[in-house]
Amino acid sequence: MVSCTKLLALRSHIMLAFCAMKNIFTIVSDFFSRILNNLTGYEHYYHCTFSKELVDSGKFFPLSHFGSLTAAKQRLSEAKEAQKAEKPGHIIEVQLNLKNSLILTDTGGEHGFATWRTMLECVDTIDIPQSLLNYIFLHPSQKTLGKLKKELISDSLFDPDNIPHVNPYANHCKLDDAKACVTTQRLIQTLESLGYDSVQYTNRHKDRDHTNYVIFRPDKQVKIV
Repeated sequence: MVSCTKLLALRSHIMLAFCAMKNIFTIVSDFFSRILNNLTGYEHYYHCTFSKELVDSGKFFPLSHFGSLTAAKQRLSEAKEAQKAEKPGHIIEVQLNLKNSLILTDTGGEHGFATWRTMLECVDTIDIPQSLLNYIFLHPSQKTLGKLKKELISDSLFDPDNIPHVNPYANHCKLDDAKACVTTQRLIQTLESLGYDSVQYTNRHKDRDHTNYVIFRPDKQVKIV
């Protein structure tokens, strides 16, 4: 009979082999994805999501992030390991139509509004005064729901009658959702007024040193492959 020790050793070898094969598959799939980009002339990027609604509708929020296939898989794997993902994860492949991206430094964090402000304060290519940063990130919190909806009407980024929950770090209520949408809208309008249609940064955390993009107007800039 096979001893328990041998069975445990065999199980350990099988698990190591499985992990090695999984890593090889990720590397190979990312390699062929890069070849496809070169052959077609289009840049293919990837977005990891746990939203079934996004998968079904294909409608991304403004300020959605897109990066390499490896980075998307890493995010998916980390969320599962941390047991933060209560819903199945999905990776969506897209093509991006971007003209002029503002290059920012990835300062870490989860890219909430506080991180956005820090990245804008650190950039050398543009000079956004503190008063304008306060207008973007602080002033919306002082507005009523009615005034927030009225401001959203001035652009087509969000539907004021169907305000989405775009900030996962805020409470899920109409007022907080409207504040987050107005903050997002003001941020995008400010950067667009400076001639930019997106943000580019080098990922320092997942698939290090690969380029990520943050889009402003998904209806015009994102095409699902």
